[in-house]
Amino acid sequence: MIKVTIGVAAIAALIGTPAFAADMALKAPPLPPQIYSWSGCHVGGTIGGAVGRSTYVGTPTGDFLTPEPIGEPSIIPNLSAITTGALNPSSVIGGGEIGCDWQINSVVIGLEGDFGGWNLSQSSTLTGPGDPLVPGTTLTSATSESSHWLATVRPRVGVARDNWLLYITGGAAFTSVTFSQSVLFNASGTAMAGSVTSTLTGWTAGAGVEYGVSSNWLLKAEYLYVGFPSQSLTEFNPAFPTFTATASNRLSASILRVGLDYKFGVPGVVNR
Repeated sequence: MIKVTIGVAAIAALIGTPAFAADMALKAPPLPPQIYSWSGCHVGGTIGGAVGRSTYVGTPTGDFLTPEPIGEPSIIPNLSAITTGALNPSSVIGGGEIGCDWQINSVVIGLEGDFGGWNLSQSSTLTGPGDPLVPGTTLTSATSESSHWLATVRPRVGVARDNWLLYITGGAAFTSVTFSQSVLFNASGTAMAGSVTSTLTGWTAGAGVEYGVSSNWLLKAEYLYVGFPSQSLTEFNPAFPTFTATASNRLSASILRVGLDYKFGVPGVVNR
């Protein structure tokens, strides 16, 4: 009886072993963990605010530089004082952007371009004493600066941690600036004036943070500083063409903005 029992158990074990092995073979291996992928191209829009700084310097030229008789005061310091100063325009800025990124492990390298509209414009009026040789006279300057668009082209480098990306960026900036200035001699006198409009190429640098809401939608917050070279104008009065002046203006701005982009071209997650 014992032998029969042992034999039955052995047969059952032999029959059950292949079935157990088959069950083991049917179990799928665990899936590898997935991470967010920043590789791909994106297009979207941004909106924010810009605070500008426009510094200008006036310099008398022409017959203003003719030396006064010894001991006589010059008009040059008074004229320089009212044609030198700073403007601080501010504006909402909004526009569109497009770019592409490539992810290598946790490092993300990209290139982004954007174009936006702003109204970075302001005017200033200064009044001061006039010709010291003519008591009671005054000088009044009117200075204005305006810019209505901004474009940038910027490489960027960042570090990704799943859906989060921290990056720094910098590159070229482009804008058009109109700068004008006039000087009035006495309230009802004659004025010398000049104006210039220039398309300027400057530079930009900044940093930002981006979050992948889904495989296709990205949210970002970004700070940029833009700086442009100076532009110059010549002021003159047709009635007194030998009495002239020059003025130079330099524009810079700080920008803080948020954006929403649509990413396309590759899946939003990749296996580790």
